[in-house]
Amino acid sequence: MENFYSSSSPYNVNSKLLHPSKLSNSLNPSKPNFGKNMWLSQFNQQNSLFAKRYTPQNLPNSPTYPTRYSLTGDFMDTGPLPSNS
Repeated sequence: MENFYSSSSPYNVNSKLLHPSKLSNSLNPSKPNFGKNMWLSQFNQQNSLFAKRYTPQNLPNSPTYPTRYSLTGDFMDTGPLPSNS
């Protein structure tokens, strides 16, 4: 194995390169079990009904906002931006 060090920090002088086989566990961590998804299909159906009623198409003066992900990343937000963004 080769030794390497960083010129910006004296603490890395004795660092060594690791062989990729030693990193296999850290590169492929086990995935958490979130259980069975029992609500997403019903949510999508209700969300489409909401969109049909409250977001009508072909309105000439309707404001449009950029689409962005929610905090969890599971949903898309198409409403106005928060006042502090």
